[in-house]
Amino acid sequence: GGRMLVEYIQRQYTDQLAKQIDPFDATNPTAIRHISLNNNGSKDYKNYRAAWERQWADYFLSINISFEEVKTSNDSYDDTFDDDDLAQQVWYKDQLIFLYDLPRDDYTRPWTCNLTWAAKLPHHVTFTNVTKYQSQFKRLEDTRLNNPDENDIYDMVRKPSLLVFDWRVAWEASIFKKKTFGLSLDIYNVFDRKNHVGTEENQYGLGRQFWAGAELRF
Repeated sequence: GGRMLVEYIQRQYTDQLAKQIDPFDATNPTAIRHISLNNNGSKDYKNYRAAWERQWADYFLSINISFEEVKTSNDSYDDTFDDDDLAQQVWYKDQLIFLYDLPRDDYTRPWTCNLTWAAKLPHHVTFTNVTKYQSQFKRLEDTRLNNPDENDIYDMVRKPSLLVFDWRVAWEASIFKKKTFGLSLDIYNVFDRKNHVGTEENQYGLGRQFWAGAELRF
């Protein structure tokens, strides 16, 4: 019983705007270095997804899970580089390289899973639970450690997974002819988890929230 969906999506982007910087000449460190735009940028996106849902008399269940891969040749063509950026060197995999030569990073959480369960309870009450999970991901960042030459050390850092539970309790009843009155309470991030989001060190999702509502239909 129920409905099931299995799909595969692939998108390939070519001829995208990219940026190229003249290589550093150690024999002439003060030489002017040019930044030029070209159409050598590319991106490859793949997504595998499976979903299943079923409706009963008093219950509804939906589950979907997906896995995605993203490979990009360049972060952005409009990054602004000043003289310090062009001259800054960092350590990455035991090699001293220029900051702008660090590998491109897509910050993708490969696995995503969502579960929705809704139930009709006695006395015109409904309860809905939505659970959202996103797997760990690796991000290239400054480890806050410096080598003896005071160069920053960059490495792939694993970021924790994300898990959120959202609940909704609603009540609705007929009050006069075709008029209905309803009350609802939404609780987001029920267990007040500290979920790391974004690409910066101290970016977190919202904590627990409460939203109450009243509705009159006529």
